[in-house]
Amino acid sequence: MKKITIIDCYISSERVLSKLESMLNMLKNNGEDVLLMSNTTIPPHIQKLTNYSFYDENNRLFQDEYEDINLLDIWKSGSDIGIHELELSFQRHGLSVIINMFRCLEISKSLGYSHFQKLEVDDLFGPESIKHILNVPSLCVEQNKKALFYYNDYNNVKDFSFHYMFCEIDYFLNTVPVIRNESDYQNYLIKKYGKKKFAIVEQFLFDGLNGLDNQNILYRNGKETMSIDFPDTNFNSETTECNISPKFKGCSSRIYRCKNCTPSESPAILTYNYRGGPCTRTIVQSFNDGTTKTLKHSIPDKGHYTYNISNPNLEKISVFDDDKLLYEEENKSIDSWIEFFIF
Repeated sequence: MKKITIIDCYISSERVLSKLESMLNMLKNNGEDVLLMSNTTIPPHIQKLTNYSFYDENNRLFQDEYEDINLLDIWKSGSDIGIHELELSFQRHGLSVIINMFRCLEISKSLGYSHFQKLEVDDLFGPESIKHILNVPSLCVEQNKKALFYYNDYNNVKDFSFHYMFCEIDYFLNTVPVIRNESDYQNYLIKKYGKKKFAIVEQFLFDGLNGLDNQNILYRNGKETMSIDFPDTNFNSETTECNISPKFKGCSSRIYRCKNCTPSESPAILTYNYRGGPCTRTIVQSFNDGTTKTLKHSIPDKGHYTYNISNPNLEKISVFDDDKLLYEEENKSIDSWIEFFIF
């Protein structure tokens, strides 16, 4: 067995660059070989921390129209709150992710590697999690498996996690349909579903490896075992604005159901900054009795948020950037929700 670690990273900010550097140093200190692929230029000091680096200026995104797009839970957490922002999971950047993955595997195979593990750059792994990662190849050998994947099951839609995976390269390339461009992906969807029913790359990978019926895979339930195998990891420490609608202009102000708010049944209005730099939103609340109330949300930088608890009589919100109306959102059939942590 000759293993390589694959990281596909879009270096969108200095903060992401810092996390990438920390991850590469961690892998280097543990004797891991690394192939880094990016659709953003890779600074020389980062290249020196890798064994191989590949830069492609073409950031391929899904462009066409698709059907039956499921909801994506864009999950974030703060010191006292869990934020679940539900958006249509039209994963525009997913095309680049899957194309780059096949490219990385073909390069790795040509360099003599037999197995790979793939990590997400915004997952901050602690020492106990590193021990688990280093032990995964032995787990697979002991149980005569070619791969280890974590699976998720949300509203009866199953997929494989991209936070961590380990697999034999030849087995992956010989089993999963190879995707080179958007036409390949559409042909796959039509063959599987009979129409262009959109599937996120996590679901594509799950289906491509024959779901939970594959005897060559060591399965781990993401909900039940991820926190056990990675007890000191902070997952999803970065959330990109490409997952949200362009109407938000990188900063979403939305109505959220609140699981443990007082008074009961009161929705929350939360603004989250996905972009770099400050963001200000003026939010006009309209109530069922015809009255209104205005909020001003100022968020200093990416990854910051602020919120207010409204009341059950909220009818809708109108969200303004300066004096320009961006969009309105009605307080009905709200999918997004927040929960306050109780310590």
